[in-house]
Amino acid sequence: MSFDIFVARFRDGKPTAFKRACFDKVFGKFIAEKETHFLRLRYPNQGGGAEVYLDDADDIGSVMFNHCGGDEFWEGIYQFAKKIEGVIWWPNIEHISAVANADLLRHLPAKFVDEDAHPAVITNGRELVEAIGRS
Repeated sequence: MSFDIFVARFRDGKPTAFKRACFDKVFGKFIAEKETHFLRLRYPNQGGGAEVYLDDADDIGSVMFNHCGGDEFWEGIYQFAKKIEGVIWWPNIEHISAVANADLLRHLPAKFVDEDAHPAVITNGRELVEAIGRS
């Protein structure tokens, strides 16, 4: 897919940082290229991958994925969001997002849970792809 997908963490409606080590634990072995603020992920078993934009710091505010796909990637982004207790969202007319745990919905900013929003609670990468497909 060639649109932007974001992952961030919120507490009480405010953005909160998470450790870069969480990103590296999930995606590190799939990093094929690395530049300042940019990584390219490759999944050799299925041919999937992604372009990733993130800070080069120990504490990160958000990550953006683009040109992404493949079952391993989608499962990875789900596992990453679950690990940091974050939200996954993608651009749309409405505020479309997904979380790995329904308890996280109470921490999201109002635009993620207002009457125009349609947050999904997902349990794996396949359900994330389905949520994106519905939007």
